[in-house]
Amino acid sequence: MLLEAIVLGDLNTTPWNHAFKGLVKTCRLHNWPAGYYFTWPVIFPPLAIPLDHCLVTSKIQVIRKRIGPSLNSDHKSLIIDLG
Repeated sequence: MLLEAIVLGDLNTTPWNHAFKGLVKTCRLHNWPAGYYFTWPVIFPPLAIPLDHCLVTSKIQVIRKRIGPSLNSDHKSLIIDLG
């Protein structure tokens, strides 16, 4: 039996990291919609990388994914609408 899951938050890794790719593949997760959302560091945007992620199993749909304000953090917020 396959359980549905959402993994959301600061995973402190980029999507091109070997361990991250292994997690996505092993757990059959999807980083939807495709594309990178650069969330860290807030203080120097030219060096921003995607450290915050929303990974879902196949039956969960990401309707919209966008970047929000930093809200007193060194990361920008990741705003996700799920269906």
